Amino acid sequence: MAYKFQLGPAILSGSIQAEEGIVSTDVDDATAANVVAQIDAGEIPIAKLAAKTISGKDLGSNLDALSVANNSGLTMSSYDGSAAVSDLAVEIKANSGLTKDNDGIQVVLDGSGGLEFNASSGIRLEAAVAGAGLAHSSGVLSVRVDDATIEEDSDILRIKAGGLQDSHMNDNVATGLAGAGLSAASGVMAVEVSGAMKVASDKVGVSGSIAEADGGLGFSGGADSISGLRLRGGNLPSFNASQIAHQDEFFISDQGTDTPRKISLEHLADKFSGNALVATNGVVRVVADESTIEVDAGNDRIQIKDNGVTLSKMSHESQGDLFAFGAGGAPFALSKGVANTVLIAGASQPAYGLLADANIDASAAIVDTKLATISTANKVSLAALDLDGGTDIGAALADADLMIVDDGAGGTNRKMAASRIATYAKSKFSAATAGGKAEGSLQYNDGVYTLTQMSVAELRAHLSVADTNSMDMSYSSGQFSADLRLASSDALEIGGSGLELKSTIAGSRVFSNDVTITGNLTVNGTQTILNTATLEVEDLNIKVAKDAANSAAADGAGLTIEMGSDDLTFAWEHATQQMQLKLGSAFADIKANKFIGDIVGAVQQAVNGIGDADGNLVVGFNYGSADTTAARTWTLPASPSEGQVVHVKAPSSMHASGIKIVKSGSQTIDGEVEITLESPFAAVNIMYVGSNAWRVF
Repeated sequence: MAYKFQLGPAILSGSIQAEEGIVSTDVDDATAANVVAQIDAGEIPIAKLAAKTISGKDLGSNLDALSVANNSGLTMSSYDGSAAVSDLAVEIKANSGLTKDNDGIQVVLDGSGGLEFNASSGIRLEAAVAGAGLAHSSGVLSVRVDDATIEEDSDILRIKAGGLQDSHMNDNVATGLAGAGLSAASGVMAVEVSGAMKVASDKVGVSGSIAEADGGLGFSGGADSISGLRLRGGNLPSFNASQIAHQDEFFISDQGTDTPRKISLEHLADKFSGNALVATNGVVRVVADESTIEVDAGNDRIQIKDNGVTLSKMSHESQGDLFAFGAGGAPFALSKGVANTVLIAGASQPAYGLLADANIDASAAIVDTKLATISTANKVSLAALDLDGGTDIGAALADADLMIVDDGAGGTNRKMAASRIATYAKSKFSAATAGGKAEGSLQYNDGVYTLTQMSVAELRAHLSVADTNSMDMSYSSGQFSADLRLASSDALEIGGSGLELKSTIAGSRVFSNDVTITGNLTVNGTQTILNTATLEVEDLNIKVAKDAANSAAADGAGLTIEMGSDDLTFAWEHATQQMQLKLGSAFADIKANKFIGDIVGAVQQAVNGIGDADGNLVVGFNYGSADTTAARTWTLPASPSEGQVVHVKAPSSMHASGIKIVKSGSQTIDGEVEITLESPFAAVNIMYVGSNAWRVF
């Protein structure tokens, strides 16, 4: 849609160009008449016009001279506004078929031209125009039809149903329709037959037998006396098992009625399936219980299932019987053996015999009551001894307790009394002296060690303090005391829990590594200096100008970024009640994607020039940077935010098709998909109001 509207009075320095007239052609007659009536009623008062007259109306002295252009079809004397126009006339071109008199303009008719005047309908065809096959009525011609072969229906001529007879057909029609197997003669078509086929009584039939030398169907009997139908294999192609499907069908003769029937391979297989057989999709298979007998599908056979034969399935045998296979492979039942004998392999069949070493399996277990004492060396390895599974002694070791040792690690195991442990340990202890002073002694007697300590005097002689500036040591009443030397300026003190930091530490201190404070940190100095590359603050709020009583007290509070001679500051100014961003003493620029709220002062927006081409509009100001030479389309932003405005200005000259401003995606512009700028320098402001809707302002 194109926007052409004016609210309020219009002050124009140029002329009005109305594409479709002052009154739109699509308004009704009443509306148009109302517009004219409003002009006559004084909407444009005659007094506002110049004082000269046209048809008795005073138009004024400023009306330009009137004249008629050459070849306009009108004639008049030149008019300078001094009198009413009286000689305006219509010119009639010679040989144009028109004449004029005082009553008006008239069309001239040739008497033999086939046209006539009628008082009610004007110029119309004469009756004489209607020739053969045409009828005339009230100046209207119509086609005459016989209504037997041709009829008229809804102003359309057509062949009537049943109207086309054999007499109407040319012989060439039959000749043109004749194709393979058809012939035509004298306009009559006939079926061509040969061999066993014949035509009789307007019917096509079989007159002989169908050749069956290579297999297929054949007729029994001679020509015109077919008595039966026979089927021979001959050289018909073979059909293997993989090509047979359960839907394949056979023809059979229904017993008793000799009626031919069809039967599928699937139903035929169902007929053949008896006990222990089942048919599925034309395939017959054996049904096994899968507990004693199973079907080995891989080898296409049935077999006895593993462990499928139970005692209950065997006859003439009882529980406890043993079976073996003889030399010929035939099974037989073994007789029960006598006491203290075992079943061993014989030369031709199993037999009973006494137990020999070779008959004991490596995994066999023999109860310990059947074992003799093992006296042969290396028959029981150390790994075979189960110490973890043994029972604890449940008491202290005694001298008489026995242990097993490998004598000299030579492989000979011996027993040892626990008393030998003390004797061996004594040989590994010694009491030595240092610095010429007796330091006590270690004595052993009857399995007991006695440690005699050095005297207090001897101990004091060996105790000393290397750094006497930091520690004092003293002895009194049998006790040694060590005291730290702490000055009043030191950061440490002795508290109830030992050595600890003082609550107040005087002087400067430097920590060379990380310091973690789990409580609050309060700095009462005038400056807090952080010589760090990165400052990370977990708190959600940084408070400055703490305890400021009012705006004046917070004057200058904010953030400063050092930038040489001109620091960048973002600070509160009490006098203007503003947060101000300054670079040195001058205000600094700030750029953001969107500002929400009232803005005072100049705001710089994006400016987008679009040349003689299609283009994309941006939020801000858009203008045609070149005159358009063809229809152009400018598209609104695809993802605008609510409240954003797109300003559009057309170039100084445009193509007649104008510039279309179109929506993006499912958006609309005042409910439409596009608007059109049609005039040079036309302008429009479009705001996005949300919900895929733009509004024109």
